Amino acid sequence: TCAAGFEGLRCEKQWLKASDLRDLPDAVEALRRENAAIQEANAEIVRENVAMATMMKRMEKKILKLETDHAETREGHQTVLGYRYNTWRSANSADNGQLRTMTFTKKMNTTLLRMTYSANIRTFTGGQKANWYYHIDGNKCTVPGNIDIVMYQNTKDETHIPAVLTGICSATSSGKILAGSHTISVHVKSNGDAHSGWDSLSFLEVQEILPPF
Repeated sequence: TCAAGFEGLRCEKQWLKASDLRDLPDAVEALRRENAAIQEANAEIVRENVAMATMMKRMEKKILKLETDHAETREGHQTVLGYRYNTWRSANSADNGQLRTMTFTKKMNTTLLRMTYSANIRTFTGGQKANWYYHIDGNKCTVPGNIDIVMYQNTKDETHIPAVLTGICSATSSGKILAGSHTISVHVKSNGDAHSGWDSLSFLEVQEILPPF
């Protein structure tokens, strides 16, 4: 038995401590379970973060592939907004001047013109050259640059060779090629005996295209 007075108080404290000790295993078990739940929650967050990072990497790869495919498509298969195509089965023996011409209506200010002229060509006089090129409204292309081909003949030779004069243009010496009607013409300039389109079908094609990028 506990005596009255301080001994009684001391005995009461000892009883309270004994009670706490009896409840301690349950409290420890509860803390253990809570800690385990927290650890599991943290592990789940880590797993979700890893899964999210993996998904983001996959999405970045897909986006990069889409951008690459889009760039290749724009570069290799440019959108054509306008198109015109003329053919001739008649030779032109002009040494200098205009060979063929076409009127083309451009729809937009920001697009490009792509032109293609195909014919067989010849320069007969030995030691001379001939130059085939485009005029757009009477001016040579300046952006990205002049579009031309040159043939040089060292000796007199009657050989006619197939040639393609092709390129894109956004501006001439008179300025940017804006929407509206334009005259596209093919010219030759030589100091020898030039010839264009002998005994074959020649053509001039003009397209209005979007810039590749």
